[in-house]
Amino acid sequence: MNETKQQLIGLFVSRDVKRRKKLYQYYESYFKQQHSVRFTLALINADLGSTLVNWLDIKYIRAHCHQWQTTLPDQTDNLHQLAESNNVE
Repeated sequence: MNETKQQLIGLFVSRDVKRRKKLYQYYESYFKQQHSVRFTLALINADLGSTLVNWLDIKYIRAHCHQWQTTLPDQTDNLHQLAESNNVE
């Protein structure tokens, strides 16, 4: 088991505040596939090897993940250029 997954398990065991954000970051591809809550939960718990994650964690992540997504540097530069051009006019 890799170190990141062990840290993630440790966060869930200790009920850390950032556990859901880290879970999303680690399993971002699972959440982007738009599976049902039950199937996503089964995939994650099977990969972790225990039932640390529950359906409320999945629902919370889906409700808040849009806040955690990062934009690519190229997109950020384009947004800054657009904002500057709007301010000039």
